[in-house]
Amino acid sequence: MQTTMKTNCILKATQPANTIRRKKQPGFTLIELIAVLAIIGGLAAFLLPSIRSAMDRSRDSQLISDMALLQSGAQLYELELAEKPRDIQSLVDKKYVPNRDYSKISMSETDGEYVFTATLSNGEKVSSDTLGEKKGAEA
Repeated sequence: MQTTMKTNCILKATQPANTIRRKKQPGFTLIELIAVLAIIGGLAAFLLPSIRSAMDRSRDSQLISDMALLQSGAQLYELELAEKPRDIQSLVDKKYVPNRDYSKISMSETDGEYVFTATLSNGEKVSSDTLGEKKGAEA
């Protein structure tokens, strides 16, 4: 047994440095990592516009929902207090609508009715008196 060990040690010692075998280590090569990053980057670039579009639609839906809520709150305010609200903040202060950010919505009075208007992400202006109407529908 000792002879075999001595022989192995002598063989290893006499082998040139470049012929020593290395154990193959598990892991990824640099090329594989770069390929994976390129694929992930391509997917992100492909999906980004659709994600942005979905976020814009979500914000627009919330804006329209807030306008309808303000319209209902203003009507209830007028019915219960027998006076018209001065502004959106008065609806919030008297708790006719939840305390949210309504900065993108403006309030005006047209023909004795309150109209709330806002601009959607595509630049289109919407008002609370036309909510629910289809585009291009004739009156």
